[in-house]
Amino acid sequence: MSGKIKFAHIGDLHFWHVPLNPFLLFSKRLLGVGNLLVGGRARRFRKELAPLLAAKLKTLDVLAHLFSGDFSTTSLPHEFEQASHQFSGFPDHVKFYAVPGNHDCYIPSELSGRAFTQGLTQRFNPETAISLTVLSPQIGLLRINATTSNGLAAHGRITPQHLAFLAQHRERIVRDFGHLIVLCHFPPEDPPGVLKHDRGPQLLSVKPLLEFIAGLPLPVLWLHGHHHYRWLFGSPTVANLTYVNGGAPLMRFAGGAPDLGFHEIEFTENIPIIRTHYRDAHREDWKSVETDLPKSGKFTDLQKLQK
Repeated sequence: MSGKIKFAHIGDLHFWHVPLNPFLLFSKRLLGVGNLLVGGRARRFRKELAPLLAAKLKTLDVLAHLFSGDFSTTSLPHEFEQASHQFSGFPDHVKFYAVPGNHDCYIPSELSGRAFTQGLTQRFNPETAISLTVLSPQIGLLRINATTSNGLAAHGRITPQHLAFLAQHRERIVRDFGHLIVLCHFPPEDPPGVLKHDRGPQLLSVKPLLEFIAGLPLPVLWLHGHHHYRWLFGSPTVANLTYVNGGAPLMRFAGGAPDLGFHEIEFTENIPIIRTHYRDAHREDWKSVETDLPKSGKFTDLQKLQK
């Protein structure tokens, strides 16, 4: 690998919509809409600022934009259409890749990803199972949809289908790539003591997948969201694995204005660095923080670095 190769990573956007059709609420959506109106979620996620985020992304010289899920709040088609509209008008040569989050499959009937794939349009190359894509020479993209039907819970699951796919493609991964990027909404591991409300493991049946990654002779970046807090975390159990949390760009954090933050991942001479872009609401300008990847078991709090 020579020169600079760049990608953007965008976390949980959570576009929201209050449906007028009462029949759409005969499901878990009733709780989601109640949380929007009564719980204050609509005030926290400021979707009207999405054009500012999209405009900034358009200024970047990147090969692809990688979305780690939760475009929506209750998996309504209109929520995905909002996302497609806001992120339209990009040059044709810039690729988009996306996986769903648990909110994108909010009710059992949406586990097939129908609204996700139809609402986002093919520009996002939406993945609803598992796939391996060449991002650039020496860099592969593994997209994993780990959403599952779990009632009122919000976790994901690695399935035998995922593991069979990985076994089938291991030789290709080792042969063709020097780096592997995993795009999955859920992280297998969380940094200890960071989350205020620790709900336990959020990606179930993941041990065989971590063992698979540990056996790869190449570094792996796991791009995820789910937890609305931006961080880097070196896996304490898998030496070649680093987690990159995209946070929630449109969410008001700790009562302040949304930071519209996202990651720019740059590979220079085979060494990745993370550049976090965020918007200063008071100055109405953009800033960035450049960070090396943390070592195994180490945690970098990107929300605090932005202060």
